[in-house]
Parts: sequence; structure tokens; C-alpha cells
Amino acid sequence: MKGTKEYFEGRSYLTIDIDEAQEIVNSLHGMVKEA
Repeated sequence: MKGTKEYFEGRSYLTIDIDEAQEIVNSLHGMVKEA
């Protein structure tokens, strides 16, 4: 997600949450593709 850190500048804790959520989404997509 490009621009996430800039968009939430000053609220880095949200950036961390979004990055973690993005990783979960990517892993779920990976499992779907393998299925």
C-alpha cells in the first residue's frame, strides 16, 4: 500500500496496524491461489 505512511503521518501506530492487516490479506490470497 504505497502512500500509507504518508497518509497516516503522525499516526504511525495506524500504519503498523494497516501493514499487519495487509500481510494477512496477502497470505490469505496466497492460500486461495494455491487451493
